[in-house]
Amino acid sequence: ITSREIAGGFEGPSEDNVASDNTSIKTRTELAAVSKVPLALDGTTPITEIIAEEDFFTDLTFEVRNGPGLAEADLVVLTDLLPAGMNLRSLPGPAVVTGGTIERQDCTTADVGGRTQLTCEFGTVQPVPLTGDAGDPPVQVTLRLPVEIVAGTGGATFENTFSVTTD
Repeated sequence: ITSREIAGGFEGPSEDNVASDNTSIKTRTELAAVSKVPLALDGTTPITEIIAEEDFFTDLTFEVRNGPGLAEADLVVLTDLLPAGMNLRSLPGPAVVTGGTIERQDCTTADVGGRTQLTCEFGTVQPVPLTGDAGDPPVQVTLRLPVEIVAGTGGATFENTFSVTTD
């Protein structure tokens, strides 16, 4: 800021005549939870019925789409609150990523009201190449969860959903 008073020496210190404002610019992205597929232990055979105390896998897939005006997704977080009676046997292994890159994979679990909640942070997820052209393929990220159904839940029906968010 400047004025005739400052130039004429009528104002004291002028160092406080500066103001700054940090502005964050966010990119536009399109993120989607695509599928959740229970698989037999062979890792390839889809299953619809599971026996109590039986180990199996569930593949969770999400994508960041590529197209006009779209960019990478930053601070991507996948969250899955498993239904009561379903346990995570261990943390998932490395995600399978096609058509792009992930910055990292940090997964943790927490007990939420007697249920297991899985949270995985991926950082920046980016289609490669990021062209912004209509019809270009997305980056797909698939996470394989090793799970089991606990004893005493025979005949029960489970519904498991997951979410994926970006900041």
